[in-house]
Order: sequence, then structure tokens, then C-alpha cells
Amino acid sequence: CNSAITLRSGVTLCNGTLNFTSATADEFIKLHGSLGSENLLTADVTFAVGSVSVTTASGLAAGDLLSLYDTQDYIDGLNRGEVLEIESIASLVVSMQNAAMDAYATASTAAVKRMTPVSDVTLDGLTILGTESISGTHQMVSLVNTRRTRIANCTIQGVDSRGILLSGAFDTVIDSCTITDGATA
Repeated sequence: CNSAITLRSGVTLCNGTLNFTSATADEFIKLHGSLGSENLLTADVTFAVGSVSVTTASGLAAGDLLSLYDTQDYIDGLNRGEVLEIESIASLVVSMQNAAMDAYATASTAAVKRMTPVSDVTLDGLTILGTESISGTHQMVSLVNTRRTRIANCTIQGVDSRGILLSGAFDTVIDSCTITDGATA
């Protein structure tokens, strides 16, 4: 492969070798969902609370995933946040299946965005070969805004930065994988 592979929902890749040693991309296997418009919160969210108050509930429904975040720096310039599933909506109060695992303040521009995930993807029994990237920050497998993704029994070789990147990954299983850096065999 000399370029990235972008996977859509419902795809299964099994038992093979993907050789990206000639690729120039910084992401080799991409599963990237999307986020909707920012919806500012009208009240702070405290730890272990299972609901959020929003400026509009338009376009939201039970079963949707929401990215809940604020602009408070978490680490290395990344904002903190989490993904929650909507249980129900009453007026402008959105109740979640589970409680928030952190606190979010309106003073730190706390908000939610509706997530449209790439979902139901399986990578099983693959050998993924990479090489040093031009920028030095490549991801061999990149899961951004995903749901029900499984990566199992895979060998990922030649990693110079991130073997598997997770951001907004919901219901994700990574099982029995080996990730190594440096030159490929």
C-alpha cells in the first residue's frame, strides 16, 4: 500500500498483511467518524452526574452519542472530554446512559457535539507493516469517533509514534495485539 486506507462502517478485515513501508501518509488505516455543531452547556456538569443542560436539543435523540468536553487543558494541549450515550431528552435536559466521569464548567466553554461514528468494524489477524514517517508522528491505526470497533490478534510493526490512536472511541476492544517499534522484519 502506498497510501492510507479509510474504512467505513460494517467492514471486517481478516488474516492478511498490509504493507505500508512505502507509504508517505501519517495515518495508515483510518476509521474517522464526524462531530456535529458545538452545543454549549447552560449549566456546569459535576462528576458522576448523568445529565447535561444544553442550549438546544434539536437533532438529538435517544441512542445518539455525544462528545462532552470543555476547553480546560488535559495534557499536551488536548482538551479533556468523554463520549456518552443519550438515554432520553426532556426539554433542554439530556439524560445519559451513564454518569459523567469528570466535571465540566461553562466557564471553560463546556459543550457537547453529536457524534456520527464509524461503527461495527473488525480488524482480526492482520500484520500491519509501517516505517518511519516524514513528520515522525504517524498512526498505524487511527480510531477517531468510532463505536463497536474490535482489533484482535494483530501484529503492528515499524511504529515510530502511535501503533493505535484512540480518540472518541466508544465500545472499543483491543485484544491480543503486538505492537513494536523500529524496522520491520
